[in-house]
Amino acid sequence: MDKKWVYFGLVLVVGMILGAATYHYYKYEPDMQAMEALVSQYESQISELQEQAAAVNVADLTITANTTLLNFTTAVASDGSVASDVTKVISVTIENTETDLDVMDLTIDVKSASNESGIPAALENEYFDIYVVVSTATGTQSVPLYKDGVYYDPYVIASLPAGAITTVELKFVLNQAPAGVFEDGGSYTLKIYFRQPHAGNYEDKLSLTVTT
Repeated sequence: MDKKWVYFGLVLVVGMILGAATYHYYKYEPDMQAMEALVSQYESQISELQEQAAAVNVADLTITANTTLLNFTTAVASDGSVASDVTKVISVTIENTETDLDVMDLTIDVKSASNESGIPAALENEYFDIYVVVSTATGTQSVPLYKDGVYYDPYVIASLPAGAITTVELKFVLNQAPAGVFEDGGSYTLKIYFRQPHAGNYEDKLSLTVTT
């Protein structure tokens, strides 16, 4: 069944519940205890339906990267220092496999919807940066997601229509750093989140391995 029709049906059910609540209010207004119980019941039902409606709006996305390994091993000295800035860039392809469901405001973030950081603690410092590389009329621009130890606003793709494919570049920089900042021989999992804010903040996750 078309997801749009399912969503319409859920909205219709919510309207019926609200109508029933209004009817019960005027019929049982003198009995406030019964009214409070009904309100609680209807709120629970509406909440469940809102979750179902959000699930209906979740688009099936396929997210792949040309590599999931960020190898900085040659950049990090035995004492954990970095002599000069080193940059790694990966290409990420996002495909909306739906036939009738567009994705609006697709969000790329290094934090999850629950505010959990995708950056491992060992890399969460002012010497590790993450950017989205954006093409402009005059070249490219690096939009920070995490820079100088600060989390920035997520990057938003305004629209990904049904059946569409888009590619974004993510840039990771290990900046020049003194001894003790990084661990020589370390290996970590870094997560990038792709969130659908109009579908209950449902998010896909791209896991990358970072070696130092």
